[in-house]
Amino acid sequence: MKTTSRALLLSVLFSAFFTACGGGGGSPPAPAAPVVTTPPPSSGSGSSGGEEPVERGPLETDLELNQRLISGASTDTSQPGFQLFMSPHVNPILALGSYVYVTNTPSGTVDVLDADTRVVVKQIDVGLEPMSLAAKPDRSELWVSNHVSDSVNVIDTAPDSPLLHTVISVIDHLDLPAGEGVFDEPAGIAFASNAKAYVALSQTNQIAVIDAATYEVTKLLHVPAQDPRAIAVVGDKLLVLPFESNNQTQLSGCTADGIDGDVCTFDAIEHVFTNNNVLSLNYTADIVRNTDLPDRDLIVYSTENEQRLQSVNHLGTLLYGLSVDASGVAYIAQTDARNAANGRAGSQQHGLAELENRPFFNQITRVDCSGPQGCLPQTRRYELEPRPPTHPAAGRALATPYDLVVLPEGDALLGVAAASDTVFRMDTTSGDIQGRLTVGATPRGITLRGSDEAWIYNASDSSVSVVSLSNGSLDLQATIALEDPTPSEIAAGRHLFESAKASSTGTFSCASCHIDGNTDQLLWVLDTPICDVPGCTQIQPRLTMPMRGLRDTAPYHWDGVMGDPHGGNNTANINGSIEPDCESGVALDCSLVLVDRTLGSTMCGVGECEDGPSGRAGKLTDEERLSLALFNVSVAFPPPPERPETNRLTPSAFQGMLQFHMEKDCGNCHRMPFLVSTNTPGTGMDAPTWRGAYDRWMILPQGRLNISDLLRILSIPDHFPEQDIWRVAGSSEQIWRMVLEGSTGHTGSLGTQIGMTPGTALSAPELEKLATLLSAADAGTVALRASLLKPETGEVQQLRYENGLFTGIESGETFSDQQLADLTEMGGLQALITAHPPANVTALHPQPGIWPESPIARQAATLNVAELDDVNRLEMRGRHIYPGAKIFVDGELVDGSVNCISGELPHCLGEQIEVVLSEAPDRGGFFQLQLQNPLGKFTNDSFYFSEQVEPSLREGSILASRGDLVDCGLPSSSWEFTEFNGSARCERSNRTIIADIDTASQQEPWRVQVFHRVPIYKDRTYTACFSARSSLDKRIYTYLDRGADVYQLLGATQKFASNVTSDWQMFSQTWTVDRTDITSRLAFDLAETPGTVELADITLVEGDSCL
Repeated sequence: MKTTSRALLLSVLFSAFFTACGGGGGSPPAPAAPVVTTPPPSSGSGSSGGEEPVERGPLETDLELNQRLISGASTDTSQPGFQLFMSPHVNPILALGSYVYVTNTPSGTVDVLDADTRVVVKQIDVGLEPMSLAAKPDRSELWVSNHVSDSVNVIDTAPDSPLLHTVISVIDHLDLPAGEGVFDEPAGIAFASNAKAYVALSQTNQIAVIDAATYEVTKLLHVPAQDPRAIAVVGDKLLVLPFESNNQTQLSGCTADGIDGDVCTFDAIEHVFTNNNVLSLNYTADIVRNTDLPDRDLIVYSTENEQRLQSVNHLGTLLYGLSVDASGVAYIAQTDARNAANGRAGSQQHGLAELENRPFFNQITRVDCSGPQGCLPQTRRYELEPRPPTHPAAGRALATPYDLVVLPEGDALLGVAAASDTVFRMDTTSGDIQGRLTVGATPRGITLRGSDEAWIYNASDSSVSVVSLSNGSLDLQATIALEDPTPSEIAAGRHLFESAKASSTGTFSCASCHIDGNTDQLLWVLDTPICDVPGCTQIQPRLTMPMRGLRDTAPYHWDGVMGDPHGGNNTANINGSIEPDCESGVALDCSLVLVDRTLGSTMCGVGECEDGPSGRAGKLTDEERLSLALFNVSVAFPPPPERPETNRLTPSAFQGMLQFHMEKDCGNCHRMPFLVSTNTPGTGMDAPTWRGAYDRWMILPQGRLNISDLLRILSIPDHFPEQDIWRVAGSSEQIWRMVLEGSTGHTGSLGTQIGMTPGTALSAPELEKLATLLSAADAGTVALRASLLKPETGEVQQLRYENGLFTGIESGETFSDQQLADLTEMGGLQALITAHPPANVTALHPQPGIWPESPIARQAATLNVAELDDVNRLEMRGRHIYPGAKIFVDGELVDGSVNCISGELPHCLGEQIEVVLSEAPDRGGFFQLQLQNPLGKFTNDSFYFSEQVEPSLREGSILASRGDLVDCGLPSSSWEFTEFNGSARCERSNRTIIADIDTASQQEPWRVQVFHRVPIYKDRTYTACFSARSSLDKRIYTYLDRGADVYQLLGATQKFASNVTSDWQMFSQTWTVDRTDITSRLAFDLAETPGTVELADITLVEGDSCL
């Protein structure tokens, strides 16, 4: 870590960080009527004037929200809750015989519609957030991907089967080959034959190859691109469409020898690594296209041996849907980003105006994959709208083409424009739009029934539209409403988020960049303020950040300039202090600031932005803006991909949390509870969250690590694996485990499924999984529901789990888990058990948070870790903590109480809470800590320290970094440097730390310092051992101290002096400390006299001798 002065310590923590650490079965009881009323999703024209502005009434405060939710809470442990996770869709609707099947994503069902009567005849319970369907070629089975349950369910569709329309198998991580453990976020499904299927595992960038008879995963294919979703089989070829294909744009940096003033305008080594110039001071920063970057848009594999055959490039940027005609020609629904159109912010002073209010071109791309030679590189793009400066007429835009299907004749296709709520017909020869029709809210799937009828799934209002294609016209025949547990106010806000009505050209929506609440992984030049210090000469390109988890992370935007309840500095006022622009404790107010400013800038034409019906610039009424603001703070992060079902962090992930917050002090800026902070001294920037990092491969405010030359130097594969990118930003293997497992408000068992097939016994892993589910349900962390079929009688039951028994909701018949297993093995039952959120989980419920003592979002030089006192009491801070909250230590429910130190939950003075454990722990050291609101959401992961029982003696060197320094300078190392009067660096080739002292300071030798954070326990002896030499004879000082902001010596009254010469010498120093300090440091002060000092073989052991 680089440091320049003690007074500026906080200012460099953020900048240096990047190089140093770098429902089915029912819905929950409805809460009382909300304060903010909203129109149904389909209302609101988004007109831009001519209406009297509506005066905003008082907004619901966070306290009022919490009190409302507490008063409406359920105590029914068997009742499922509901959380909207914003999953994508791939082929979510399918006509098969006399039925049409559709993924009812919020309800966790596949709904079966009679195609003639247009009535829902059955809801098949599947996993959480089903989002993709595919039929086996012989039509005997329908496979469905459950994006949050991380499973594929196999539904029997054989007409004469006694198990018709039941789930007969669950495919998940237990079906993976030996050595593989992650089956995460399954998406598109395709069949090569009745014997072989493929499933895209979108989050892990893999394709699962599955034996369609045994349902076992036989192999995993690596996809050298990001987020594969849509897939299709054409003859003997598998086509894979990575959603985030990139468009070869990057920040205009390179190595010094490549600067040409065009594609490269600055030395990336100097301004990324050497100086970490986050504000782009005194250099030109543009967004440019670099053809050296990969652009793998369609990847082709052999279905015979799964070898990768080819990649087809330059098909678009965000690739939503894929359809193949009978001849093998593929059509892709996509949006092509124009972030380079106004990217020359530095060299040409581009701003938002040059984007012309058209950030994306909405297009269809044609790729000929019909021949034996593969897919031809010559492609064709069909423009769905005129290019700027001409904009589509009102109501004529076709924003966000999401899915499409080629008509049987092959001369036309039907597509759905999700952001325009429109289905359209396009001539595949001319590209002409032959017709368009408004359907439901956010259409995301389309299927043909015969040649004259199309069925469309509308995601935001959970409906199906039936459209007649007779005589070449598009006529709406019926709209079928599906059961939907989504609160109406959330549904309204979601539609506005997804709708292009919010933009003045009608060509893009909020979701165009924040797809599914996440990010497009692109840099943009928007209406970002120019910073106010010397060297700031341009608008800074900024990376799109996720909308997920916004609540309690204000202000918003990298630059801290929107929705700020704290006040202080930001990038427009780096050295000043400004007043808050929204009310603290009113999340809606801060979110409204974000909505108002976005609608009046990014979503509106520069110089053409009129005041709308709200009386403010841009589209949407006041009521609609409130709906959108509420939705924005309700978008949740999905469950982490690898959190154990037991909910206890693995040892590696727990160690990563300790590293992140203590050893590497990343947590000083990326603060608990949600790993963010604001008001960074020296830059004014916000520190962004590490939550969801596993799904973001473009990182840093300007994507400054995603520069082609730097990727090459760092030996990062050209498909940008997330872990490799974040490793450069400081993620060790353990910190990455923390990212993969870290809590987003739910137990690790959420979504887990157990399938029970007649005549088949549960395997040992399945029995272990079932036991874990039952334990979680008994603790109130999930609600179990089961679908049961008795094949002999055809009787179907829905079961709820409570007090150790599964009970028929209507029949009252009860089963123990053992009875279910035994009856299934004997052939008498078919059952599917799914873990839902508990009753008091809804999209309206905030995730509670806990964190060490300090104001939320404030940066600090150390972490005040909670320590268990003699009466088993912890003091910390908490937000959205409800009366009766439960305590979980190391993933296990423990007895105890949670209260305010002053006040009553949920309103604690200063947000200060106390957690009191009924029993002291049986060991000493650090413990994972979470709270759970009654039948509600979990807090973030936190930790506390206890030495009521003496912590175990630590063997070997207790420094997290290796003593031989072979990892020094790598993310796994925690060595840090203070460099006021010189510089320090790691030389891994020589396994040394080298410090050059330019200016001596006898009074303050710490002005060049090497240090390492390490917890020190009282009444123990510690010995530091190291080798050293110097270019000049000099003294260096070694000591233990109490760490940042304290700097008091431990175990000694003065620092230990070593006389260092030009020859290598071994040194040791022993201390006995009389107090515990878990933020302490082993430090070396080197600047008493000039010269170059080398250190090697540094260890610290508990004991009185060296290793």
